[in-house]
Amino acid sequence: MIEDQLQYPIRNVFMWLRFDGKNIDIRRLTFTVGDSDIRLSGSIADWLEAPRAKLVVQSSQINVESLKLKASSGSSSSDSFPVTRSWWANGSAEATLLIDSVYYGRFLLTGLSCRVRFERETLTVDRISGDTDDGHLGGRVILNTPKRGPQSVRSMFGVSGVPVDRLFSLIDEQPRVSGWMAARGEVQAELNQEGLFRSSINSRRPITIIIQNGHLYSTLVISKVLLLMNLPALLKGRTDLTKDGLPLDRLKVVFGVDDGIIKVSEFLLDSPVLKISGTGQYNFLDDKFDAVVVASPLGQYSDLLKSVPLFGKLFAGERRGFDTAIFEVKGPAKDPHVAYLPAESLMAGAKGTAKLAFDLLVNAITLPKEAFSMTDDNSPVEQDEVQKETKGL
Repeated sequence: MIEDQLQYPIRNVFMWLRFDGKNIDIRRLTFTVGDSDIRLSGSIADWLEAPRAKLVVQSSQINVESLKLKASSGSSSSDSFPVTRSWWANGSAEATLLIDSVYYGRFLLTGLSCRVRFERETLTVDRISGDTDDGHLGGRVILNTPKRGPQSVRSMFGVSGVPVDRLFSLIDEQPRVSGWMAARGEVQAELNQEGLFRSSINSRRPITIIIQNGHLYSTLVISKVLLLMNLPALLKGRTDLTKDGLPLDRLKVVFGVDDGIIKVSEFLLDSPVLKISGTGQYNFLDDKFDAVVVASPLGQYSDLLKSVPLFGKLFAGERRGFDTAIFEVKGPAKDPHVAYLPAESLMAGAKGTAKLAFDLLVNAITLPKEAFSMTDDNSPVEQDEVQKETKGL
């Protein structure tokens, strides 16, 4: 039974159906599961042999937690509902979803709508549209569920106006960053019983994340860079970097994923304390960083930072403000090794990686509008635009 697979029981069921030979006319079907309520109407043609459903699903609220399945006892997700799966083997379903609000933990979407289609072991969710706290979400998801072989998923998404701390609270009790996030990208991967094949994760186009007006908290690489410059102690009494985090005006990250390797082409941080750029990669299969970070003390504390030995030369000469302190990042994510590099690394370090990071920083300082714009067409994430782009998936 379906109810046996759910963590919360199905309650308040009401059905008004009309059977006409092989067809079912669903005048009304309503029920609740935990905090979620569902209203369904539509029709199912040829429901005995090859059902073809056309439905409209509505809800005033969906709590994703209440729709979770019980912990698996070892069977795969494709075997969770064997009778239903067999019944729909030759069938198809189309549905329009209209949901007033969807929430999961502290994350909330309102006015969510999408079109869902299931046919020939492929589930497609497209025309996804919903409102965030101060922006919009759009995109498309395609899930292939063959009877044999690995399942696969690919998605395209665009989102803006999301409180990033609420989003990351879904996976971390103490978020490492706060602020307002916009993001865009396209990802595909294979699935097994345990979840994602990490080595199969690939991005079909660059993923861009921009966060504004927030703070960086426990981010190990940046925290170690700040410690090497002794900034927490130097700025004590002015700003508490340990307790309040590093304030940020803008943070931009552009990266791709290629068979388990995250390749960061742009990392740009615009903070009142200092400016930081970086480039490199992280192999999350081997848990190894190989990156370069560049910092320059432009901002409201520039006079105070003259006392930092690494920055001593930054305030002299014709290139004032463009000389930088360079750091190499190696090793595992939980304890990366961050080391200061000499200035010669601009020309010879890591096959030009240091020079690329330096050029990114110069670009961010001289052309901030262009440097911190969204990748692709340099426009904000909008619903109609994302839907137009997803048609080709």
